[in-house]
Amino acid sequence: MLQQDTRDLAVVVRQKLFFGTLPRDEPTKMWVGKGSGSLCDVCDQPITSTEIEYEPDFSDRRVFRFHLNCIEVWHQQCL
Repeated sequence: MLQQDTRDLAVVVRQKLFFGTLPRDEPTKMWVGKGSGSLCDVCDQPITSTEIEYEPDFSDRRVFRFHLNCIEVWHQQCL
């Protein structure tokens, strides 16, 4: 992931929360593993095989993928 300032990521997360493209609810489960090349739902950058990919499960079965820094910012903004 390209290094992005946490403040910049927080702005992106707040916008995506406002428009409903990111969830506000707590996941029911969290999967963590090697990056699959999928795009991060916060920064829209690929999660490469050298990075860890976070995939929270939600009761409505929506799928989201995050970098570590991105999921931390998302979680902070949801509190």
